[in-house]
Amino acid sequence: ISVLKIDGLSDSDNSPTLSDALSLYLSLKGAGKDKVFVRTANRNIEYVIQVLGDRPIASYSSSDAAKFRDWLIDKGMNIKTVKRVFSSVRAIVNIAITEKGVSSIRWISSPEIKDLLWSYVRRANYDAFNVDVDNNCEVQYTEYHASAGGHYDWNQDVHWNGQADNDRKISVTVQLSDADNYQGGNFEFDELKTNADFRSKGTVLVFPSYIRHRVLPVSSGVRQSLVAWFKGPRWK
Repeated sequence: ISVLKIDGLSDSDNSPTLSDALSLYLSLKGAGKDKVFVRTANRNIEYVIQVLGDRPIASYSSSDAAKFRDWLIDKGMNIKTVKRVFSSVRAIVNIAITEKGVSSIRWISSPEIKDLLWSYVRRANYDAFNVDVDNNCEVQYTEYHASAGGHYDWNQDVHWNGQADNDRKISVTVQLSDADNYQGGNFEFDELKTNADFRSKGTVLVFPSYIRHRVLPVSSGVRQSLVAWFKGPRWK
């Protein structure tokens, strides 16, 4: 891809969704914890999503909190239990606020872009991965601003403890910025060392969603990219 026209941008909040915050929380805090810890975090976030929806975390308001509190009480919980649920949800949200330095996110609904990315995924999967993946994806347009310390800490894209009937199987990153438009902001894998050029404009990087990766802080300028996650039947 040399130039990729971005249509279908949705006017959404820039912050990560609640389910993304949960995934980050479990990846950072869940290692070595027992099943009760993981089950409790999943259950409490599922409560919020059931009542208020899976939205960007900055979009929830005090009136939403009151609605959620009333729902928990109507469900038969006492005040002490309600406070524990709120404390758990707050911890998960705070981790996302602290750890994620993404400056701007927009969801993309364009079928043309999704189909174009699918052509790369299908080829890479045939050549290298051979996983069960479908043409079913989420796509984001992302900006990392130096003025906001834009970065993305170590993470992997699979929600291992999620309750959905599918998983993210293959991730895609498309470099939209010219390499000399920003400093820093390098994309890195954790355990995979490579000399491949990830900074050239138009680079399409396709990899299994379980591989840990990060974007280093942008020290000047703005780094722009597309990211996508293609789904398939749950990992086994």
